[in-house]
Amino acid sequence: MVEDTRCQTILIAVADSNLENATKSIAIIKAMQEHNLIPIIASEGASLQFLKKEFPYITTIELPNYAINVNAYLQALNWKLMRKIPAIALAILEEKKALKKWTMEHAIDGIISIDRLGLYSSKIPSVYITQQLCPFPENANSILNKLFGFQVKKFSECWLQHNILDSGKKEADLVFKKFGIEFRHINIASRMHYKEVSIKNKLLVLLSGNEPQRTLLEQKIQNELVNFKGKVVFVKGLFEKEQQRVVLKKVTYYNYLTTKQLETVINESDLVLCRPEESIVADLIELSKKAFFIPETNNIQQLKTACILKDSKQAAFSLLEDFKIEQLNYIHEYKGLTTTDITVNWQELFSLFRVKQNT
Repeated sequence: MVEDTRCQTILIAVADSNLENATKSIAIIKAMQEHNLIPIIASEGASLQFLKKEFPYITTIELPNYAINVNAYLQALNWKLMRKIPAIALAILEEKKALKKWTMEHAIDGIISIDRLGLYSSKIPSVYITQQLCPFPENANSILNKLFGFQVKKFSECWLQHNILDSGKKEADLVFKKFGIEFRHINIASRMHYKEVSIKNKLLVLLSGNEPQRTLLEQKIQNELVNFKGKVVFVKGLFEKEQQRVVLKKVTYYNYLTTKQLETVINESDLVLCRPEESIVADLIELSKKAFFIPETNNIQQLKTACILKDSKQAAFSLLEDFKIEQLNYIHEYKGLTTTDITVNWQELFSLFRVKQNT
């Protein structure tokens, strides 16, 4: 084996999943650039448009539309996903056909696929990134898990993402090994950096999530803000063609912010009110912010994260129906999210793309 020292071109494919996958991919793309890898971004829908704005100078490819949200169905009941297996299989075949063309056109040396099951190749290193390698851990031997595991095994490696608070790695190891899958644990990296700046906003509201939950959260917080004293920045989490800014008395509304803009406004805000999604938690930890969380009631991962942070006295949370703006008055009882020395060894991970067989 010899190491290839030239710059490798890597296709990074991102499933369109309410911008969460796109958001998490930003840190990976930046790390690729820092390690002399040339990224080509492939995605669809809002995620593709979002990443185009984040990286206007990077070549992009539009992926075939799944027509379904695979991640959402992986969290649904087995019978609901069973009905979608033909559509998923067709989408995978379309991806495989398109990949052959892209590999030739762009001289692609490797693939990083974030929850796109069909983007792998036996000729070049292919990595699958996911947070739920076993969608149904309560029944690890189910037909659906076996089908999912069979597909993931076609990749060279699987990188299993965790937020740095996740304590379920040992349980995951036991489940995944049943499928004989080679995988690495990696932490979700922040896309932001701490800056020493003056505080300009008393509260930053960050909305996210599926509809109608996102709209219900927006309406609830807007009603509660009537009794809030202080300057507020309110980011609706709606990615649209043009960025919009509206000022209504003490509240400045944005439909969305780019990563650089969001980094600035988080650093300048005293408190952040949001969902405890993995990417934003990683960012708040990196920036050492105080936060109050409103997890989605039926989202097990968000509820777990919120409980861990509350038990460790880092941040408080409330369910949507119980939330009152007065609860923010007690945030001083919590120490805030603090930085850690946990990092991602990108050099080691990317070494997969540096090594080629002697010929």
